[in-house]
Amino acid sequence: MLIRVCRRSDRRSLRQLGHPPDVVALLSPGPITPWAWADQRTRVLSFVAEEPSQGRLAGTVQLVRSRLDPGTWMFGHWRVVTDRRGEGLGSALLRGAVRSTAAVKRLYSLIEQDNDASIEAHEWLGFERSDRLFSGGGLGFLSTIGPPAPALSLRRASRDDLPEIFEIYLKSMGPLWGRLFPGLSAARLSRAVGEPPDPALREPTPATLPERLMLVEDGGACPAFLARGGRSTALFADPSRCDAGLLARVASRLLALGAARDEWLTLRGLPAPPGRAAGASRAWILMGATDLGCLKNRSLRREEQ
Repeated sequence: MLIRVCRRSDRRSLRQLGHPPDVVALLSPGPITPWAWADQRTRVLSFVAEEPSQGRLAGTVQLVRSRLDPGTWMFGHWRVVTDRRGEGLGSALLRGAVRSTAAVKRLYSLIEQDNDASIEAHEWLGFERSDRLFSGGGLGFLSTIGPPAPALSLRRASRDDLPEIFEIYLKSMGPLWGRLFPGLSAARLSRAVGEPPDPALREPTPATLPERLMLVEDGGACPAFLARGGRSTALFADPSRCDAGLLARVASRLLALGAARDEWLTLRGLPAPPGRAAGASRAWILMGATDLGCLKNRSLRREEQ
């Protein structure tokens, strides 16, 4: 088994592995995409597991360096051909990709909440499961999942609000996120709220409100804040205060201010229940490894059995 960097000539084999066209374009990009990544200070590395004797690819994985911390990387598009699953190929591929990328100190991924097989594979390798969900939904949908009253207000944040906003951010992202990004600080908040890229958004709906940070004020308290970035809005909420009612009232307020009903609201801070998150049209589980030694040890133990 050969683990190597993905090539443009691999596109046909990537499709045969079951990757959709947009993912194939990310794993094996044309000449323009790497220039765009470089302009955004984004480093992306794609790897494949090749079976030379079979003349095929048996697996893929992609690593994306965080713009917030160069030692923390996100990985995804982790796939193994059906007839090789359960043999340790996926863990070998991930280990090989990490060995080829010396800068990787910590790893995380976002997994669809219903993907039990992937969650189990991550846990076997020693990844920790967060008690927070990364979710999202259209404003029109979210505005209907709970009572719209009492109305809440939105206040544009000032520099004096940054300590309070950063405290909400830490609560919303959870302790695992803090360990994945040990250098987090209020001074770097504007960059932090852009992590991670939202897996739900292939072509996000253009935002209809100006970019800003806004505090959500509810009965004299501030349980959440909104961050405008690029073409979407993200809600960061204290999990102890975040429920369907809060989501509905925030969505209703944004609609009243002129946002489009099909605009996507990214949700951070939802407590992770046993079942699907109430009020979220899609939800992802955060899995992270802050000590990559566990990745090697767990993989080897499985292969010895």
